[in-house]
Amino acid sequence: IRETLFTYAVTLFMTHPLVGVGLQNFLPSLAALLPVQSPLALLQPVHSVYLLILTETGMIGLTVFCFVIAWSIWRVFTLPSQDRLGRVCLLGVWLLLGTTDHYLYTLHQGQLLTAFVFGVVVMPVISQKSKLSHQIVKNLRTTKRIDKSGKSAISTPVKNSRIRRSRKV
Repeated sequence: IRETLFTYAVTLFMTHPLVGVGLQNFLPSLAALLPVQSPLALLQPVHSVYLLILTETGMIGLTVFCFVIAWSIWRVFTLPSQDRLGRVCLLGVWLLLGTTDHYLYTLHQGQLLTAFVFGVVVMPVISQKSKLSHQIVKNLRTTKRIDKSGKSAISTPVKNSRIRRSRKV
């Protein structure tokens, strides 16, 4: 069945090579391509994430997908060595599973797992930006007071971020 699905996926790709058959349109396109007497077991997605993306989105979508994968691999290998091994294994397992099954792309649980994997791979970038924004907020919440001599500044934390104005009665 996997070989038959593979040949039908290649046939569908050849009919629409640039833009594909459309997102989530593999099964309807396959149903139109199958003979009438074919078994119902053939009506399932092809068991490869890469071939499924190629068939549904064409060369344009596969190029974008390969760019995201290449950026993720580059991101993993630019990490410090103590953070690299776990992320390389996680991304490698995801890439290997993508060659043999479609659930990472078609099922809800697989999509959540895919989001988790790529979130873990990209997380150091987000945490560095988060630390930077935390430092900016911390700097904004401190005020500088000049002492009586006018020479030194003392930083004190602001008690409340709202500006209160006194009312004149």
